[in-house]
Amino acid sequence: MTSPTATQSFQQCQACARSTPHALRFTKNGCDIWQCRQCGLGHTHVAAFDPKAYYTEDYFCGGHADGYSDYRAAEPVLRREFARSVDFIRRYRDGGKLRSWDAPMASF
Repeated sequence: MTSPTATQSFQQCQACARSTPHALRFTKNGCDIWQCRQCGLGHTHVAAFDPKAYYTEDYFCGGHADGYSDYRAAEPVLRREFARSVDFIRRYRDGGKLRSWDAPMASF
């Protein structure tokens, strides 16, 4: 992993399936956002995050400032974005399984 003040490090990239150079791009809500310098995929490591407590009905229906105002109504836009993401990933990986953690209502 990295030291608390590092701005570059080698980390495992899920898209590249190997350790690659990563650059610290920014910090948001106490989470460091790292980007793979090979493929551009970004990620973070969060030890004390409870998704069940955070992603409640309110998150998807306008009850969170950083959530969705109406997740179901956004489905067409989210499907297009997901398709673009899959196309991007296929440039780097021509097979395997795709896991998506951002499809909470299983519309994909």
